[in-house]
Amino acid sequence: MAVLFWIMLCVFSGTAAQDTGLSNFNASGDFTVIPTTVAKNPGAFSASSAYNFNSFLHAGGFEPMIQRRKYIVREAARDTVITDDNAIGVYDTYVDGYLDNATIRVYRIFNGKFKLVRNDTVKRTRSSGWSDAASGLVPINTTTARLVMPNWFRPNATMYYGVRAVDMNGNTSDASYGMLSNTPLPVSSTPNQNALNHFIPPVSQKSPNNTVPPVPNDVKVSADMSTGIITLTWSAVSWSTLAGYELVQSYKNPEQLLGYGLDLTDTGSGQPGLLPGDIVFLERKTYTFSREGVLAPRVWNTLQVGKNPSLLTITLCQQVGCDGRRDGTFVFNGEVTGASWELVKHPEPVPLELMKVAGETCAHISVSSSAKAVYASVASGGIFASTNQSYYPTPLPSRKYKLSIWMRSSTPVTVMADFSMKDLIAPVNFSVTPTWTKFEYTFSPAYTYNISGSVISLTFTWPVPAEMYLDNWRIYDMAADLLDAIPEDRQALQESGLGFLRTHWLIKSSWGYTMNSLTNPAGVTEYQANGDPHTLHTLASVLRIMANASINPWLQIEQYFDEAELLGLVEYLAAPYDPSKDTPQQKPYAYKRFMQNQTQPYTDVFDKFIYEVSNENWNPMFCPWCWSFGWNGVDNATNTTVSNSQMYGLWQEYTISVLKSSPYWTSSVDSKFTFSLGGWAASDDKYTGFGPQAALVSPNSSYSTVAGYNGGWDEGETPAVPDNEGFFKALSFTEQDATVHALNEYMTLQNLSKTQHAHYNLGTYEAGPG
Repeated sequence: MAVLFWIMLCVFSGTAAQDTGLSNFNASGDFTVIPTTVAKNPGAFSASSAYNFNSFLHAGGFEPMIQRRKYIVREAARDTVITDDNAIGVYDTYVDGYLDNATIRVYRIFNGKFKLVRNDTVKRTRSSGWSDAASGLVPINTTTARLVMPNWFRPNATMYYGVRAVDMNGNTSDASYGMLSNTPLPVSSTPNQNALNHFIPPVSQKSPNNTVPPVPNDVKVSADMSTGIITLTWSAVSWSTLAGYELVQSYKNPEQLLGYGLDLTDTGSGQPGLLPGDIVFLERKTYTFSREGVLAPRVWNTLQVGKNPSLLTITLCQQVGCDGRRDGTFVFNGEVTGASWELVKHPEPVPLELMKVAGETCAHISVSSSAKAVYASVASGGIFASTNQSYYPTPLPSRKYKLSIWMRSSTPVTVMADFSMKDLIAPVNFSVTPTWTKFEYTFSPAYTYNISGSVISLTFTWPVPAEMYLDNWRIYDMAADLLDAIPEDRQALQESGLGFLRTHWLIKSSWGYTMNSLTNPAGVTEYQANGDPHTLHTLASVLRIMANASINPWLQIEQYFDEAELLGLVEYLAAPYDPSKDTPQQKPYAYKRFMQNQTQPYTDVFDKFIYEVSNENWNPMFCPWCWSFGWNGVDNATNTTVSNSQMYGLWQEYTISVLKSSPYWTSSVDSKFTFSLGGWAASDDKYTGFGPQAALVSPNSSYSTVAGYNGGWDEGETPAVPDNEGFFKALSFTEQDATVHALNEYMTLQNLSKTQHAHYNLGTYEAGPG
């Protein structure tokens, strides 16, 4: 578990040995620890953790796949969301229609407050245009270029390749293009054979009359199927300020390109049109996945983009364990005859035991006789590995582990569960029937796996034709419940003295999840449209860990939840549930908590809560769940610009107002909650920094925090290594850098205190060695 300090609790002063000089980092160091109390009450002492406690699988709940996005509107339009092209197409990753039928919410700023102004549905997703086929410009004296298909490109696809002329002012011609009806297999590792010039056009110098170079003519495209190389040729352009030629590509006939945007359904209604600076949140839920209609040829075989749950990589084969010829491995529907998968409601009857731990759906795998296979199998991916690596855990003979899974089938079948190293962990068979049954297998490895070797996985295999239903596939250490701290971890947490534990498990969620997922039983988390669940943790598991260790929660809750979901969160945390008076219809979230054996509201369990919206909202790395667009918002009442940091503060303030509107947000609950903003150490200067700007418009927030790492990239230096130079940099960090930052933060606090927000405190949301 990564431990990251909330605030430094002591300060030491020191000087290097006499006459060594700062440049001599090999010299010994002498330090004096002073007894002076620097900060009498430094506040919370906290850690951030993203550690997946006690689960050796990273998926297995078989919940729906979620696509959530956030956009900032760039241009006014009546019924279309116009934003950055790559926010929709994601660099030629997704095709027209991939977000059709998604719901959207549109927010607008009036007098320093966000307001929901429109709810709608996406009628048509436009995601087609020219995209770069190479980075840079072909030199002006060259009229030939060669491209190599990467191994994730779709073979045998129809593609269009074009050439555009670009001048020194950045003016670009239309594209002249040719069609390639059969893209080659990626059989060559030879890189693109082009000497390209890196060119950034000076936008401010573009010709005022929009004069552009002529279009390159005679574009021809050919492919060498033996090498995988695609060759483009064209006629030279005569233009006095020509900078070079841009190579572009499209998966669609250029005459039929739709451009980029989201066309909405509710046209001509009383809802307002969209304006620049509006914030749009999108959500779409799917229960199966096909490449057709979603992925562009450029990423066709990149399973990390748009893949289904890895635990639904289904193989059809002729021998037990699929050790022989494989007739087809598929993760996308519609690509293997007679076989498919989908996520469905649990077929009735459903045992109460399963109802208490299940989510919305289970996996349904159907293989008919037309598949012409004898067996089907589902593999887990990596679970364990040897002691000579650190990425995977190593199972120990001294410990007991449990494999559990719920299954039912259309007809009685024997399901064989085989670990990839049978001498290490013995296989087991399960007799599956048309009745939902929980199957469990307790095991310990026969020996300690301490030699170099393959990663250990688990495969379920059954005879076909058959219809199988799977849910809640788990492997965990029996010393604790699933996703709970094992005794030694629990003891370490109890002895740590931590006041808070920051729920890093729940953020950085890419395509997002719903409040239903966040409040599900442990391990029942939704899949994101670009891969597996970000985490198997839910509030049920993380709050259990904290309660058992007597540590208060620092909740990081993603920013995309709608108003009903936020009110559901308050209900889950704070509403009482009495089964003699309340019903699941009246209190669905409190009922979920009650069914998870947590009868007492969490606000009665913990003394304090810190609430933070998402994570490092200044950091583009975590977009779209950031407020770092590079494009400002607008206050439509005052017609003034709203910076990204101010939008962050206003959104936190809006979120707080929704939470406090809940009937379960009592004065007692209010007294337990503190709201924190996450700033950026590199920019937090008095009024102008990201954190202070957010703080000035969020009076309900009490902390303005930064990361306080001892060196590393946050401090503008390369990662430290454990040598003399690295030790020197770490030990001299306080004098050289931390003191300067601390004084700057103190001045920030003084400036904030001069405003109406005199209650602000400063701190670090993460800190430690860089």
